[in-house]
Amino acid sequence: MSIDFVIFNVQTWCIFLIFRHIGSKTLLNYLMPFFDFYPKLTHKYLAFGVMFLCLLHEHKILAQSNPKADNEVFELFDVSLDDLLNIGMVSASKKKQSVADAPATAYVFSQEQIRNRGYTNLSELIEDVPEIEIQRNSNPEYRNITTVRGISGNEKLLILLNGVRFTPATGDGYTLASNFSLANAKRVEVIIGPASALYGVDAFSGIVNIITRSQENSNYKEAEVATSYGQFSSSNNSFTAGAKTGKLTYSISGNYYSSAEPNYNVFNPEQFNWYNNQTRNNGLIVESPYYQKINSLSSFEKGAGNSFNGTSLSRGFEMPTKSHYFNADISYSNFTIGYARHYESHSSAYGIDPRFTSYDATSTIGQKQEVVYGKHKFTSFNKKWGLESVFTQSTYETNPESNFANASSRWQRGYIYSNGQSSKVEEQFYYDFSSKISVLAGALYENLSALPRTGLTQKPFDRSQPGSLQELYFIGAAGYNPYLSGQTPVFNDSLTVKQNFYYLNYQNYGGFAQVQLTPWKVLEITFGTRYDYNTRFGGNFNPRAGFVFLPNKKFRFKVLYGEAYLAPSPKKAYEQAGSFYSYDAKTGTLVADFFRTPNVNLKPEKLRELEANTSYMITPNISIGANGFYTRIENLIDQFAQAPASASPKNIKATRLETSVNQGSSEIYGGTAKVNMLNKWMGISFNWFASFSYIDGNINQQPLLLTAKNTAKGGVEISHKRFAITPRFIYRSASLSTQKQVLSDTYYSNDAYVVVHLSANFLILNKEAFKLRLTAKINNLTNNKYYNVFAGNDEGMGFTPQDPTRASGGITMEF
Repeated sequence: MSIDFVIFNVQTWCIFLIFRHIGSKTLLNYLMPFFDFYPKLTHKYLAFGVMFLCLLHEHKILAQSNPKADNEVFELFDVSLDDLLNIGMVSASKKKQSVADAPATAYVFSQEQIRNRGYTNLSELIEDVPEIEIQRNSNPEYRNITTVRGISGNEKLLILLNGVRFTPATGDGYTLASNFSLANAKRVEVIIGPASALYGVDAFSGIVNIITRSQENSNYKEAEVATSYGQFSSSNNSFTAGAKTGKLTYSISGNYYSSAEPNYNVFNPEQFNWYNNQTRNNGLIVESPYYQKINSLSSFEKGAGNSFNGTSLSRGFEMPTKSHYFNADISYSNFTIGYARHYESHSSAYGIDPRFTSYDATSTIGQKQEVVYGKHKFTSFNKKWGLESVFTQSTYETNPESNFANASSRWQRGYIYSNGQSSKVEEQFYYDFSSKISVLAGALYENLSALPRTGLTQKPFDRSQPGSLQELYFIGAAGYNPYLSGQTPVFNDSLTVKQNFYYLNYQNYGGFAQVQLTPWKVLEITFGTRYDYNTRFGGNFNPRAGFVFLPNKKFRFKVLYGEAYLAPSPKKAYEQAGSFYSYDAKTGTLVADFFRTPNVNLKPEKLRELEANTSYMITPNISIGANGFYTRIENLIDQFAQAPASASPKNIKATRLETSVNQGSSEIYGGTAKVNMLNKWMGISFNWFASFSYIDGNINQQPLLLTAKNTAKGGVEISHKRFAITPRFIYRSASLSTQKQVLSDTYYSNDAYVVVHLSANFLILNKEAFKLRLTAKINNLTNNKYYNVFAGNDEGMGFTPQDPTRASGGITMEF
């Protein structure tokens, strides 16, 4: 990527300089050899994007310059603080209203704020939202784990794209990293708290709705391409384009990200002491976290016999990341058809103790989500009532080549696979009786199917045939002795343990209704409820209520109550796993480090939350706000519970026998205080934002995990019509890992830390036909050595090292 990519950026820039002088038709002649010179698929995508932008540019006839264009740039100092804080949103009640009036704790980020703060993906943006934490580099399967108000788990945060679900419909976990690009985002709406009354299953801890630029712009004509390059061979490249012609609106956008990632063993030598001195130099590893026996990588490859797949595991340190995002939609009048896709792959060694893992470049976890959707809106001639019909077809899949290469896979490649599909039809009706009463109601039918995540297998899953026909075995039980020192392994059928495959098909039926009342000017009331019936686990009823008190334009006070439920995903209910290390010939028993059995009788988790929320405009330039909440969760799903001995197959003896169970409850409480201030000086706008959050509680009378009690976040957007620079900081107190220390039986914990980020952009060319920005971004500006905590079981390192300083620079061209 290195020199190739530098050449690519230079050539792209040159192409656009040529374009400004000779026009786009002639430019196509320059682009054709560009395709041949860069055979890599990602470069073809970007070249295609460039060509598409040029054709769009020609179609729009934007080549004429306009001397007044310099005055048409959006400037933060041309808007008030009230405008910044009360951008319109739709996610809170499926109805357009301001953030201040919405019956929810909500945050909205505009396109300008996204640019000024340097957010390139969703994980960067939501980490700045009060009461949301991200434990980065903390889990081998999902890499980052999100916690919202003390509720941990990515699958509990529902992500939408233009109101359409963009995370697995089955409720399975997903990676939240560079894959949710904001390249084409017009705004991002974030709702904190339960939302099942409107959105049903899995709208548990909150929802995020990414609204793209083509959806709400009546005069949409836009094209943009951006590229950046930085430390650790990290590149981020995107394009977006679209136009509105009469009743026809169309748009297309894409993003590709890749990075070699930091060599954490160099930046954190104390944590990687074993790898640096033993694995890298001598090929030595520790066999298992359950018994401290030192062995060599080569011994396990030999002991695996013909079940060992691929080349020998590398002793080098490689943890590459790649992701891509694509979105296209076309609308005519009231009809919209769209397609969206995101994919991300990362090393499967994140968070694992270096004694128990390799850092082989081919040991990665890849996850893909695809959505095709169609919408039709009908509005009555008097604008009082309307209908919206939505059809969605979505697919989620784990890349069959995804694998672990560590102690749990007996030091060979252990492959995993899962998939899920959903077909959903939803009909929504609204009626505005008057300015004081409106009603929203809807019904849906959804058909789902899934293959729950497999246990670690000795070879990749073949999607062309059923799993039962593929001779897929648990790692260490593939017919060869797990380890025979100095001997040649011989296949023995009695050592095989085949996996079971559960092909699920189930349905969900739902109906919801919501009434919004304004009996007096000072009071807005929302009542809503939803009932879902799922053929896997039964019915669920989720009400909501909201009271918004508005005595004047300066003051808002909200009282909110909501309920939500989290379905037991196919993975949680049907996941199986096993890692075998010896065989007792006398009893015919295989001995495993651990063995996991399914629990098909899991019930949904149930959440109830009460909240009070207030905001006050002290002056036109200063706003303060605060909220407090109390949350109770029942029917908690513990994914690492001890299973009864009877759940183990007769020929298997496991050191740890685990399953998922519903047990116990959780109480969480806390609140946030925040302040926003906008001031202007000599044509420069200063938009200050800061918050402090306190969150505490318990899970089954034990402390909250993956949650900092005290968190402070803030920064300032310093903007001018030519430039913007934004320093931001996050302070977090200590958090507890899900892993306990063996000797003290206490949870691992990290230290409190402060991390500072900085982003900047400078508009060096500003014409109606063409704008050019230089961009710069520095994460962890002070090169602070800090840690998040591990989210997993016994093989973790307790607290996980975070990135050192990461600097990048790039260009953005707008047409």
